[in-house]
Amino acid sequence: MEADLQQSSMREEATNQSKKERRGKPARSTKKGNANISANARIYRSCTDIFKYLQKEDKNNIFARPVDEEAHFAPNYYDVIKEPMDLNTLHGKLRIWGQDKEANNTADEFAACVRLMFRNAMTYNDSPTHPVHIAAK
Repeated sequence: MEADLQQSSMREEATNQSKKERRGKPARSTKKGNANISANARIYRSCTDIFKYLQKEDKNNIFARPVDEEAHFAPNYYDVIKEPMDLNTLHGKLRIWGQDKEANNTADEFAACVRLMFRNAMTYNDSPTHPVHIAAK
């Protein structure tokens, strides 16, 4: 009787597993794998929220696009700043990181890009009273 119950239970499990496979769903996944995916998703979501906040706070669009030396009256900007960063470029990187479900260093890379953007603004506009320096600070 016990053997019949075990066989019945095994058949039921196999049937359920094959139904899931037919629906295109994996039969089982590890908890650790799901935890990593959801942790990465939470990190990406946090970075996205911070990005939206930065966009909202950049009311004068100081950081919105790459610096145009003529339009922004920034002569020799690219001679001084060797690794430029702006919100538009950061947004592109963020979208790429969001597609990479295995990315574990998204938060670090995102934070480094934000710091770089503000450091560049303060380096080029080195006077502490300059509006761009103030906005970056």
